[in-house]
Amino acid sequence: MIAALQPLDWIIVGAYGAAVVLIATLAKRKQKDSEDYLLGGRSLPWWLIGMSIIATAFSTISLLGWTGKGYNDGPRWFQLQAGELAAIAVVCVLFLPFFARLNLTTAYEYLEQRFGPRARWLASALFHVTVLARAGLFLFLTARALAVFTDIEVETSILIVGLAAMVYSSTGGLGAVVWTDGLQLLLVVVGVTASIVLILGDLPGGLGDVIDLASAPERNPAVNFDPSPAQWPTFWSGLLAYGLLALSVAGTNQQAVQRYLACKDLRASRRAALLSWALGALIVLLTLGMGMALYLKYGGRPLASDDVFSTFVRDDLPTGLAGIMIAAVFAASMSSIDSSIHSMATATLVDFVERIRREPLADARRLRVARVLTLVYGVLAVGAAFYAMRQGRDVIDLLLTWLGFLAGPILGLFLLGMLTRRVREWHALVGVVAGYGLILLVFTDKVLSVAGAAGAPTTVAGNLGVHGIWAAFSGCAVAFGVAWVIAFAGGARNTTNPA
Repeated sequence: MIAALQPLDWIIVGAYGAAVVLIATLAKRKQKDSEDYLLGGRSLPWWLIGMSIIATAFSTISLLGWTGKGYNDGPRWFQLQAGELAAIAVVCVLFLPFFARLNLTTAYEYLEQRFGPRARWLASALFHVTVLARAGLFLFLTARALAVFTDIEVETSILIVGLAAMVYSSTGGLGAVVWTDGLQLLLVVVGVTASIVLILGDLPGGLGDVIDLASAPERNPAVNFDPSPAQWPTFWSGLLAYGLLALSVAGTNQQAVQRYLACKDLRASRRAALLSWALGALIVLLTLGMGMALYLKYGGRPLASDDVFSTFVRDDLPTGLAGIMIAAVFAASMSSIDSSIHSMATATLVDFVERIRREPLADARRLRVARVLTLVYGVLAVGAAFYAMRQGRDVIDLLLTWLGFLAGPILGLFLLGMLTRRVREWHALVGVVAGYGLILLVFTDKVLSVAGAAGAPTTVAGNLGVHGIWAAFSGCAVAFGVAWVIAFAGGARNTTNPA
């Protein structure tokens, strides 16, 4: 165990913490109003936004999970990037023009303009539930990982990471969050790259050995074109099922949309979205590659996917690099948690507080309310982490399953608004209910576990021979189809689409 970190390791961890504090302080000095706090003045650099988007998505679960997938499964999980790319393409072509023209603050304002307040409140409320559960889960899993690497107790780690994220998020606003995300992403890339170089130095053939392993016929193929919906992952399930899940996250989740809205124009937001995909593909490739290199280093001995990265950090990292990787674990968690609590605060303020009030808040008060909400959600995330800690691993797996289930029907709601004119609010809401009804009926009976790295169910649902990854796809299709059929059968007139 790395309980006895060397002074150099602690200096690196301390330098990272000092940099986070400095970024938050500088970001606060540049704030002039609540718009700066919530959206960075809508003028943040597109390349920084792109880094922030992927840093938000790449959590401690990803750092541990993708490394383990590379160790046990080889490169086959990389084919999911086809779905990620397809999702980003749809976001750039369809979603971003809508958001740019309407000058929104949250993604869910669009739903009220298109349908009505009930659609907005439903989508925003589900977003809050999903993200709060996700933030608490990330906090707990990060604390559990750090307990393996150091002598810091799980409870103490939860408090350290949670308090740090809520302090700099509430102080510096979105500007502090995205600049810190950029730093955190660089830290993860540097740590993983340095680790790969270290591991390759222990292999006789270096990188060539890893390439040979990746292409070995006895290992899982890098690309699988099996069309069966029971197989996962394959090229088709990655492109269609996982791609639609990625579209929901990239196109309707306030964490991503808030960053697009912080860009100065449509062109910049598109560049940010494409950069986020490219960086995400690079990081997945690096972590999968590190897992395959560790498979060779350890002689292929059996290791659970979640234990591969922890074993490497605990047993093999030299002084200096150990400090970088410990900081990277903190960074991977904080880049997801800071975004979670800031985006929830923004959505609560704009979708509920300001929507329900008859008079607008004065800007100074609006800023204070936003900061208080950020702190409140930070406290709630810490509480969710302690709750997860007391429940055991099976509850965590079930939680991850439900997080994936929530995405499809809400995406269907957005697509109904953007692609149809005949559908009205009650049609859309009936469709959403039908989408969730299908998911509850078909995809929960036999689901026993989830793929931590992909965040999707890993077992075949029910007796239909359909893998659980298709839950979001099916829920979206049913929500869209039912709403459209009701509107068409009822002879509803075309509605005006605000875009």
